[in-house]
Amino acid sequence: MSEGSGSENAAGAAAAAETEAATDAAAEAEAATEAALMAEAVAVAYQSEDEEEADAEEDQDADAAGDRDQEEEPAEQQDEVDPEAEEEADAEGDAMSVENESDSGGNPEETAAADRRQATKKELTQIIDKWEQQQTQNGYDPVPTLRSLAEIFEREKDVYRRKDPDPLDSRHPYRADPSCQYGLLLKLLFRRDTFMGKLLNDYLRENYFSRQNVSRSSLELNILACRLILEIMPGMETSAVFQTAEGDGTINRIYSWAEDSIEPLQSYATGLLAEAMEVSDIAINFRDQNMRLVPKMIKRLHMLLAISKSATPDANTSQHNQSADSSAAGMLSWVACASNASAPQSPQHNGSGLGASSSQHGDASNMSILFENSRDAFPVSRYYKRMYIPLHPPTADTSQMLIMRFLTSLGEYQEFLAMAFENNVMQLIFGYLENLDRRDTCLAYEVLKYLASLLCHKKFALEFISHGGLELLLKVPRPSLATTGVSIAIYYLAYCEDAMERICSMQRPLISELVRYALWILGRCHDSSKCHATMFFSLSFQFKVILEEFDAQDGLRKLYNVISVLKILDPSHNDSDNDSEINEDVECASRQMVRHVCVALKRYMEAHFFYKYNSFLCQHNAASSSPSSAHFFSQNPTVAAKLTFDQLHDQIRTLQEHTSIRAHWQPVDQLMKLGGITMLLRIIAFSYDWVNSGRSETVRSALDVLSVCCIIPRVYVVLCERLLMLDKTTTSGFCSVLGAAAGEITSDAEVLKSALAVLCHCVCSPIIRKDSGTSLIKFGNSSRKNKANHKYAEELIERVWESVCSNNGIVVLLSLMQTKGPITDADCIRGMACRALAGLGALGSGQADRQ
Repeated sequence: MSEGSGSENAAGAAAAAETEAATDAAAEAEAATEAALMAEAVAVAYQSEDEEEADAEEDQDADAAGDRDQEEEPAEQQDEVDPEAEEEADAEGDAMSVENESDSGGNPEETAAADRRQATKKELTQIIDKWEQQQTQNGYDPVPTLRSLAEIFEREKDVYRRKDPDPLDSRHPYRADPSCQYGLLLKLLFRRDTFMGKLLNDYLRENYFSRQNVSRSSLELNILACRLILEIMPGMETSAVFQTAEGDGTINRIYSWAEDSIEPLQSYATGLLAEAMEVSDIAINFRDQNMRLVPKMIKRLHMLLAISKSATPDANTSQHNQSADSSAAGMLSWVACASNASAPQSPQHNGSGLGASSSQHGDASNMSILFENSRDAFPVSRYYKRMYIPLHPPTADTSQMLIMRFLTSLGEYQEFLAMAFENNVMQLIFGYLENLDRRDTCLAYEVLKYLASLLCHKKFALEFISHGGLELLLKVPRPSLATTGVSIAIYYLAYCEDAMERICSMQRPLISELVRYALWILGRCHDSSKCHATMFFSLSFQFKVILEEFDAQDGLRKLYNVISVLKILDPSHNDSDNDSEINEDVECASRQMVRHVCVALKRYMEAHFFYKYNSFLCQHNAASSSPSSAHFFSQNPTVAAKLTFDQLHDQIRTLQEHTSIRAHWQPVDQLMKLGGITMLLRIIAFSYDWVNSGRSETVRSALDVLSVCCIIPRVYVVLCERLLMLDKTTTSGFCSVLGAAAGEITSDAEVLKSALAVLCHCVCSPIIRKDSGTSLIKFGNSSRKNKANHKYAEELIERVWESVCSNNGIVVLLSLMQTKGPITDADCIRGMACRALAGLGALGSGQADRQ
């Protein structure tokens, strides 16, 4: 802002400090000044990119000339608000350091941006300070304060969302992006406990002014309070906010607004209920209200969709002959008709349950303000791409978005499933997802989240597949915001095995497209979408057709690349200057990503092993000699059976006996080529320092992958190689496996058994192996090939024995032989330790005989 306006604010603050009661003229002057500042700030924030570039070119000379004055002015302002700066030093440390760097860089654009951020913080502080001074006065009107704060947070939230943050990231914006102004302002506001208490309690009362003996409606205050709460909700703890509101009747009041009130209060109240229902205790306590409100919300969506669909032809025509206003006018004419007659039926969804009741007439007339605001929301430029749906001004999309969020929060509850079928939610979802425009998929993203919440019900998932829902999902344009919603939907589909069986019985091109879409998400979306796509593959690898398509599209490399680029697995990142970028949140997210990928790799290798072992049984006609296996295998399986720990490792030993010493197996060969074996060993080694809930599952999954890979003897070489640790030291792969077996990483018995299984498969590997046929390959035969294999086997056995013994393998195994707990797994652990020791002794005696 200008220097003169800043001095007027400072003078106003000094005058308020000297005298508690200001004259009416002074108050009006101060309000006018503050309104002018807000108008200027809003104009700057919503300036287009072209206008900003033009202004930057025009002001470049002026900025360069006044550079010294701009550097001196913030110093003076800092002296004036020094006590406040000291109070907020901890919260603003990182953001201020970023601003100081940009100031010192000398870039005019960065300097101007830093000045705007500083001015916004000062503006917020002044507004709250003024509120604290005046809010105790009789008849005080908080409406201007709430409006100013809402505009500030909307402006900064717009800037934050234009950076394309992960839409499923539930962290505080300041933690997600410490450099963003939006998150910093949230922290500053939440420190004002008095204001937050008033906002969440008093300003949501319908009788706020009447309690102060002021004859005025509280409607505008309630609307602004709801609007501001929704804007700052990403920084608040939902459970703490609404559990306190549950006892004083605030939630009941919000229900009444959402059910029957004017816009935009009705939509804003629906958005607040959506946040409140995320707390399961509140959703259970208000079950009766939800049972009454959910059908009304679905019918409201049907009406909004019908009106929007009716204007689609006009909107298409306007691209050639008319302006965008004609399509909005078409919408308004629909609303006018709906207010005088029954709600019109959608051309694509006849019989969608819309009636002609008086309540629906009221809904239609109440929607007129939404479509009036939607007139300016239609994009004219073909290069336009909407990043989010704004809350203000409220449009039809705003109302639909908030209703979708409310329904999503309740979608997983069984008691609301019948309402979804009765009110034709399936047709509603199909209507929203048909003919999407890749420039604007924000509403489709909300619809897909609602769909995902319903797909957790088996009945709905099967109905969705039978009605062609999968084909519609795969038509969602990418890249787009809706792609994130698709990742959630396909994950829930994979969670339902019956739904996946129907999918796998469909035409092969459709299955190929499904795998292609999921692999695209793995490489080009936000971390949350990558996690959902990874879990989709984890659950669907058991189906042979999915596994084949995954291999045909180079899926293993794409899955491996998800973790190969993570800095927490790269020992060289300690040498870089960007080590500070890896904060606690990034590390936690990376560890979760590693966990999901390790589980997916385990399911991938076990599925391949199942089909390989089934093929082995068929070739050798061993079903009759192995009745325990005959139950799990058939001639042409399409779904991998789930085997117990003992069954799996018994079958691994059987395949080891019938696999050549130089055998190849495509999944293991590709994993070794990618460096996946080394990466898994590195994950086990690095997990010593990890403290997260999924560490045991991560280590166990990595070890299980290694166990299956031990069918191929060449893997033993990788286990003996040295690994570079984060502290620049080196260690062997067997050292990490032995550490996991000794319980140094975690005391989880499943991890100990998985580590012992890897050791057993290595040190107990049979010396006499059968080839792919029926003849035995006995080392010592006269053929040149057998001599070469014999020499290779001796070298491999020697390396394994030396690596295990040099890392205290004998001591570890002896200690495990004395394990007494847990009771359920102690016998298994002792038995596996004995077997590993026996195998190690056999290797040692064989090596001594050869010497």
